[in-house]
Amino acid sequence: MEKDEILENIIKKYNLKKAQAIDYAFFNQMYQEYKDQMSAQEFAELLQISKVAYQNFKSDSKKNPNRMIIILKDRNLSEVEKQKNVLQLVQIYKLYKGQKIDYVFFTQMHEKVQAWLTEAELSNLFGISDTNLRNIRREGTARLFQNMKLNEESIEKIRKSIIEQNEGKGIYYKQNEQNKGSVDFFELYNPYRIYFSHNEFATLLGISEKNLWYAMHNMANPKIKDTEKVKKVEQIKQEIVEGKYYSKEELERLCKQVNLSIDDFITYYINHGDFFDSSVYKDVIEHNQKLWIGRTKIENSDLEKYKAILEHILGTIVNQIQRRYGDYHLEEDLKSSMLVYIAYNCGDLINNFQYDEKVMERMIWTRARKYAQITYIQEYKKERKQVELLDNRIASDISAEQMQSIIDVDEICTEEERLISIFKNYLQQGYDKETIIENVSKTFHIEKTDMLEMMKKYLLEHGKVVKNKRGEYEVGEQ
Repeated sequence: MEKDEILENIIKKYNLKKAQAIDYAFFNQMYQEYKDQMSAQEFAELLQISKVAYQNFKSDSKKNPNRMIIILKDRNLSEVEKQKNVLQLVQIYKLYKGQKIDYVFFTQMHEKVQAWLTEAELSNLFGISDTNLRNIRREGTARLFQNMKLNEESIEKIRKSIIEQNEGKGIYYKQNEQNKGSVDFFELYNPYRIYFSHNEFATLLGISEKNLWYAMHNMANPKIKDTEKVKKVEQIKQEIVEGKYYSKEELERLCKQVNLSIDDFITYYINHGDFFDSSVYKDVIEHNQKLWIGRTKIENSDLEKYKAILEHILGTIVNQIQRRYGDYHLEEDLKSSMLVYIAYNCGDLINNFQYDEKVMERMIWTRARKYAQITYIQEYKKERKQVELLDNRIASDISAEQMQSIIDVDEICTEEERLISIFKNYLQQGYDKETIIENVSKTFHIEKTDMLEMMKKYLLEHGKVVKNKRGEYEVGEQ
């Protein structure tokens, strides 16, 4: 058996580490298996102990059994081999830039490469300084790959390669079996995870931190956008005055100034990056030789002219919401609200599409349906339980600790329960109540007072909060 093979067998059998300190008793224990194949001096050299060092080690150990010597101190890897080891750990443990780790996790990873890398060497490859390594050994934490940075040229190459294949596709996150997106965020992220944090990579894909949060919680499938095209559209915005027609020639001139195609102008300006089918608006430009830009009020004459179409739109959308949520008592209120919205926000759709009433109806229906869903959730759905609103003081009288103890939602099936569940998750992460209210309000575009009223009603109706004789709120018995 070759010496290199013998050494690898010894390392594996005794779980040896690079630069490990051992005493003579352990040295002798390992040597006994190979004493018929080599001398003790040769065995010591196999463990990278010099002749002089071995003689001193053997002699000193007779007087001091605790005498130690370092073995395997010269097992050095090339930079390429070191990076291969790190990338293997990245794949095994799904590591990413900015990830916070403790010493237990660090040693778990180090065990995989301990025969070739010391703790200090591995921490250096992880971008953890010697000071931070000492800190995590004392029950601290450190973040990975903070030193990993790419130059602008490399970042742009990565961005372009992803955009070329995935622009306009929605993303889904983690194990979302119900996903409606077409690209797994981690499939794109994995090759670059040591160079970008989650948020940094999402930004590269034109996805905001808020929309990434939606994707993480399986609430949306934000689309991948070309940030360079978005910047060009922002330049065009400086020259556009909304609420008027622009001729085909004017639009082509504006786009040519910033080297942007009409298709991309439609996608990122007209459709706000939400829809990547530009054909409908291209047909408008070709047919009308102009395009109305900017939402505007519908003329009274058009309201009368298209009365039947608008009534049909209102009816189908309300029926759809009623079937989805099982709520039938708000029909007239919702219709009235939608009619006002359409009258003041869909004039551009009539101006652009009146040459084809079927397309015009579809476009108005799509915009009104989105508004109706948001309106229903924020303004109407909370009325389903039809209970009297309680004193506003309940929100401030319930402490974060009380809120933590009363929130226990097993099945999230209503808007109120979803809000409370998210509230609970924030509490478990250590956020204070005021910060949570602020974050949830911004994320769901719900007024703080409306959100608190929804949660108050739920907590009181389910007996999770009760009002005592002193007028104070306490955790209920349910």
